[in-house]
Amino acid sequence: MRAQLVYSKVISGPGPWRNVSPCELRSVTPHHATLRPHPIWADCRSFKPFYATIVVTSVARESESATVDVLPQFVPDRRSSRTLTEQLVDGVHAAIASGALTPGDVLPPTRKLAASLGVSRSVVVSAYEQLVGENLLEATPGSGTRVTAYEASRAPAGPRAHDPDQRPASGASVSGAPIIDLRSGLPFVAPEPPRAWSRALASAARSPWSSQSPDPRGTPALRTRLAAHTRLHRGLSCSGDDVVVTSGTSEALVLITLALRRTLRRAPLVAVEDPGYRSGSDALEAAGAEIVPLAVGRRGASADSLAALHAGSPVDAVMLTPSHQFPLGGSLAEGERDRILQWALEHRVLIIEDDYDSEFRHAGPALPALAASDKHGVVAYVASLNKILSPSLRCGMLVLPSPGPLRDALLWVRESLGATVSAYTQTALAEFIGSGAFARAVARNKREYAHRRAAVLAEFAGLGVEVFASEGGLHLVAKTPTAAGAAQVAALLREQGILVETIADFSLLRPEGGIVFGYGAGSMHQLLHAVRLIAETIIGLPQFEGSGIPIR
Repeated sequence: MRAQLVYSKVISGPGPWRNVSPCELRSVTPHHATLRPHPIWADCRSFKPFYATIVVTSVARESESATVDVLPQFVPDRRSSRTLTEQLVDGVHAAIASGALTPGDVLPPTRKLAASLGVSRSVVVSAYEQLVGENLLEATPGSGTRVTAYEASRAPAGPRAHDPDQRPASGASVSGAPIIDLRSGLPFVAPEPPRAWSRALASAARSPWSSQSPDPRGTPALRTRLAAHTRLHRGLSCSGDDVVVTSGTSEALVLITLALRRTLRRAPLVAVEDPGYRSGSDALEAAGAEIVPLAVGRRGASADSLAALHAGSPVDAVMLTPSHQFPLGGSLAEGERDRILQWALEHRVLIIEDDYDSEFRHAGPALPALAASDKHGVVAYVASLNKILSPSLRCGMLVLPSPGPLRDALLWVRESLGATVSAYTQTALAEFIGSGAFARAVARNKREYAHRRAAVLAEFAGLGVEVFASEGGLHLVAKTPTAAGAAQVAALLREQGILVETIADFSLLRPEGGIVFGYGAGSMHQLLHAVRLIAETIIGLPQFEGSGIPIR
C-alpha cells in the first residue's frame, strides 16, 4: 500500500524532506510517513495546511538501494558436503565479493528466499544470523535485512604494534588500500552486546551508591561465579575465596611480580616461553622482574628444557601457556604436565599458567588446566574474559596458589593497590554469568570461530603451504621457509593493507619462519580476501617450494 497525498503542502519533515512535493511522497510507504490531520478535519476529503501535518520519520529515496528478489548466481547443492546454511552464507559472500550485492541492498525476506530456493526457512534464518554476526548484513525491524556499508578501514584497532613507528597513522596502507588488521589477539565481537548483558548492566547501574570502596579482591558474587565457572570448565578445585578479580592478564602478572618481590626481597627471575606472549613479558618487566627466554617448540615447554635453563640461571617462576602455546599452538601432553609440576615442586619454582583462550578448542577433547593437576600449590592460574566477550570489558581473574607466603603477599598487594574493576561492572558480570547468558555467548563465539577457521583452512588446502596452530584459539600460523622470508611476506602484505605478524615478532632467540594471523576480527569477506593474499605472497617467495605437508 502506498501513501497518497491529497493536499500539496508539507508543513513539517526532517532534513531534505522539509519541502518535498506530493508527487515525491507518493512512493513513501506508510511505515515511513504518517498523515496526522486535525481531528476536526478527519472526515474531510482534503487537508488544509493549517490543520494538517505530514511527519516523515525515516525516508530513503528508492534509488539509494535495491530490493533483491533472489540471491544472484546461487543454487543450493544438496549433494555437497557443506550444509545448506553454509552454502547460503558462501553464496552471500561470493555475491558481495563480486559486486552483485552492494551496500544498502535489501535481501529477500526469509520466507520468500526459502521458498525460491526450495529450502526450509530455518536455513535462511540461520544464514542471515551468521552474516549479521559477521557485520556483512544488518537486520532492522520493519526495514528488512540489508548489506552493510562495512569497510576494511573500520576494522577494530588492535594491540599496539611491536614497532609503533611502523604502524600506519590512519586507516590506509602505504599504497592507499584500506587496512585489514589480522594481528593475533583480536577477537570476534558482535555488532551489539548481548541483550542479557545490557539488562545486567542497566540493573547494576540502579544499585545504590556506597561510601565504601569495593572489595579489592572483587565482589563476592563475581568471585563465586568465576570460581564455579572455572571448576566446571577448567577442572580447578577452587572457591570464591581463592579468586582475585583483575582487569586482565597483564594486571595479574603485575600482581604476581610484586608479590614475588615482596617475598624474595629482590627482583624475581622469570622464565618466559620463546616464542611467547610478548605483552605478558612486558608486564612482568614493568613490575620489576628480570626475564630469561625459554626456548620452546610447537608442543610447548618441557621438563628437560626447564631443568637445563634452571641449571644455568636458577629461576623463581616460569610463565607457560600449557593448553595452547602462543603463538605455535601446541599443548602439553599429560605426561609432560606431570613432569613439569614435579620439577616445579622439587625446585620451588612458581608456575604462572596463562590460560588465555582455553574456551575455544576446535580439535580433539577439551583439555583441563595445568592448575587442575596441581596438588601442591605451585601454580598461579591466570585467565581473562576480555578475549571471550570484548576487550572493552577489562576483566579477568587470578586463582591464588595454596596458603603460604606467596598467597599472603598477593592478597597484600591487591589490598594495597585497590580494586581496578568497577563494582557495577562486576555486579553486571556476576548476573550475566549466573543467568547462563555468558555460557551462551561463549558457545555462539565458538561456533563463529569454528566457521571462520574452517573457511581459512579451506583456502589453504592444496596449496602446499603448511598451516599449524589450528587446534584452538583465534589465530593460525602459515609456515615460511625462513624467518627472513616471513619478514618479507609481512612487509609485502603491509603494502597491500594487510597487517599480520611473524613468529620472530614474539621471539628473542632464533625462531622458525612463519606468518601469525588472527581470524577473529573483521568481516568474513575481509578475512578470506586477506588469507588469499597471504597464501599468494608466501607461494611467491623465491625460496618457496610446496611442501605438500597437510594442514593441521
